Amino acid sequence: MNQVPINTIEIIAESENEAMEI
Repeated sequence: MNQVPINTIEIIAESENEAMEI
C-alpha cells in the first residue's frame, strides 16, 4: 500500500464533494 495519510484521502473526498455541489 502507498504511504498516503488518511487525512489526505479525507481532504480529497471533501474537495470532490464541494466541487460536485457547485
